[in-house]
Amino acid sequence: MSATKLPFRRRAVRSLMPAILVTIEAAGVMAQGPPPTDADLELYLLAVDSAAYPDESVVLLLNERALHIDVDGTLTRRVRVVRQILKEAAVAPSAELSFGYDPTRETFALDWARVVEKDGTIVAHEPVHVQELDEPVARNAPVYSSRKRVRASLGNVTVGRIVDWQYTVRVVDPPLPGDIWVNWDVNLPSPVRRSRFTLEHPVSLRPRIRELNLPAPELEARLSEVVAGASTLTDSIEAVYRWVAQDIRYASISLGRGGYQPRPAGEVLATGVGDCKDKTTLFLSLVARMGVEGYPVVVSTGRRVQPDLPSIRQFNHMVAAIKPEDEWVYLDLTVRVSPYGEVFGPHQGRTGVLFRPDGTANVMEFPKSAATENRSSIVVEGALSEDGGFEGTYTETVTGAIQYRIRAEFYRALSPQRRASVARNLGQRIFEGASADSVELFVGRDLSATPRLWGRIHADNVLRELPGGWMLPLKLPRFGSAEGIARLEEDADRQFPIDVERVFGRREHYSELRIILPEGWVADLPSNVTAESRFGQYESSYQQSGRELVVRRRMLGYDGLAPPERYQELIDWLKATFGDDAEYIVLTPPPGA
Repeated sequence: MSATKLPFRRRAVRSLMPAILVTIEAAGVMAQGPPPTDADLELYLLAVDSAAYPDESVVLLLNERALHIDVDGTLTRRVRVVRQILKEAAVAPSAELSFGYDPTRETFALDWARVVEKDGTIVAHEPVHVQELDEPVARNAPVYSSRKRVRASLGNVTVGRIVDWQYTVRVVDPPLPGDIWVNWDVNLPSPVRRSRFTLEHPVSLRPRIRELNLPAPELEARLSEVVAGASTLTDSIEAVYRWVAQDIRYASISLGRGGYQPRPAGEVLATGVGDCKDKTTLFLSLVARMGVEGYPVVVSTGRRVQPDLPSIRQFNHMVAAIKPEDEWVYLDLTVRVSPYGEVFGPHQGRTGVLFRPDGTANVMEFPKSAATENRSSIVVEGALSEDGGFEGTYTETVTGAIQYRIRAEFYRALSPQRRASVARNLGQRIFEGASADSVELFVGRDLSATPRLWGRIHADNVLRELPGGWMLPLKLPRFGSAEGIARLEEDADRQFPIDVERVFGRREHYSELRIILPEGWVADLPSNVTAESRFGQYESSYQQSGRELVVRRRMLGYDGLAPPERYQELIDWLKATFGDDAEYIVLTPPPGA
């Protein structure tokens, strides 16, 4: 005998054909079924939290069919269903089982029908009643047949419990031996946690199998490879997301209906290339195999959507929305450097439309991260010697929606030559002529790694001599420009609202210089600056405590719209922030030094 096994888990696509099958074994009073095995207990562990399925009355933990074809062309079919009850409306239908068979050609046996708790505790070993009846005949279109109907009533069926039954049918007198036609539908009206179809047949028999809208076996194999080593569901989802986003090459395909219709997931896998629709479909197909709810969402990457003017032409991009637990997660599979769980920056605050398989849709808005989550930080710490030498460290960190540029820059591990260039640049960012070594970099491809640059800074002489003292240059970022402010003042008659986010951005920048001065040295400190308006918040501080000199600058941007009447407020605020123009600090050594 040869066995053909087609294992599937969780509905991913919908079959275009109904499930049809003939059957077998001996009707009669059924004996108490066997106790649950370890494999049964593992199935029961697939039970779900009803809160995660608010729209479902039942969930099928297992939907299984096994066919066995003998050499004489007769057929045995075994069917098993394990159903979890989520709502009261499903209690009565689940407690009354019904099976059909033709006693002139088939035999029927109800192997077991039991009710269990989620931990496997049996609360009903067998039906309270089993009865065989003639198949009802419809009066309006009577069809007379020899088929029988077996009914079984179960007790102790309540919300939260599991109903587990199996029956076996044997076709002892097929109309044409060896002529067997059967369908298996992976996608059913209720969610399916595990679906399994097995066909055993003689070696001489070559079954013809046609798959419609099902994930290719190659997808199953690749999914296993991608999630290998993952210990949690989140780990598995992240692994699949990273693989589709980074290893499936992006190419826009808009030929014919290609601008709107994605290609099958198996084809995307085989070619290794796809556009936003293809990559989203592939990702959703794979996570659906893990029981994760997910849907495609269309969004516009250009002009903002006008919800009161619905049109497909308003949208030009597709992303994925999944709900592995209580919160929605939005993922752009075309972006290689966006960490899992973070909404890609350009989509934040945008309008999208989420589509479900039943044709319903929801207009939604992508969540926006707080400005303080989109943060860049530069911290320089070290010590200054009396001869002007500097030894210290440089640390730069970028997070949130502004991290994509630096992730792309360090997407792959750098060559020795490139690392040397980065080391030189790190030193030059703070002091002319400085260098860096022991540089620690991150790999942007690793989406779990925080974008961070670190290095040790060395400089022989960073000071410039002045009469009676020394000048310490400050290369910390400044904000605004005299030219920009002048252009704004030329257009003082503002007629339209002001897009606040375009002033600085919904982000935060922080820089800090912390230096230990030689004994007795004193810094001539500039004035601190604080400027806050509808357009942002800026603050700087210059302090010396003992030998420690600390310089801090922080800019926080806002978003939203401001009326044109606040145009002068914008100009005044920019002047205040740009007025913090300290480009150096004067240091005075002690007398006689």
